[in-house]
Amino acid sequence: MGTDDRIQVIERVFQGEADEWHQLARRYQTRYDEMLGELVSRVRVPSGARILDLGCGSGVLAEIMLERFPDSQVTLLDLSSNMIAAAERRLERFGSRASFVEGRFEDMPEGPFDAVVSTLALHHLGTDEEKRTQYARILGSLTPGGSFWQGEYVLSSSPEDSELNEDAWADWLRTKDFSEEEVLQLRERVGHNDRPAPLVDQLRWLDELGFTRVDCTWRYIKFAVFGGHAPGRPNS
Repeated sequence: MGTDDRIQVIERVFQGEADEWHQLARRYQTRYDEMLGELVSRVRVPSGARILDLGCGSGVLAEIMLERFPDSQVTLLDLSSNMIAAAERRLERFGSRASFVEGRFEDMPEGPFDAVVSTLALHHLGTDEEKRTQYARILGSLTPGGSFWQGEYVLSSSPEDSELNEDAWADWLRTKDFSEEEVLQLRERVGHNDRPAPLVDQLRWLDELGFTRVDCTWRYIKFAVFGGHAPGRPNS
């Protein structure tokens, strides 16, 4: 399957799941709320901050950001028009503090941003070079000292350990009352649609590109919170 075909499949999937995505994510992904809490705890922004949420889904992370930083503005970007519509409904109470862009990651709105955040999104980029290029875009969009944090699906350092993590994830799904057929379908979906990269490689890319204070602050099975800061005086 070519990259464009795979992206079209991903778009169709998320178009169909938009209205229930915030519930599905909690079933699919281990310790989802714990991951979000850790990510948000790492973000430090000044008063009147501009924040970008890449691959915003139905707006769950953006909602937390808008509540945590009450004078901030959050721009949400997603490929799926249905996800954008779901996010607009979720964030209606925030008025003009939330703005929405339908497009691919490569079509990032113009910064500068005090923080860029993302959850379960950038693993859809097809190659390592595409991920590195996206990280470079993110760094270039940040204010001095601004930060980038994401909660992501990652691989381990070896294929053997990555496969063990996939098995552990399947076991976790069974504890959430997924049937064997559903577990198989989810594993096939991941295999067809997702292109995760090893965590150690991604941390190295961030460092090589010029991010500072690069770190992984949370990990459980195959999901991790990691990121870094743009050079300059940090926001905190």
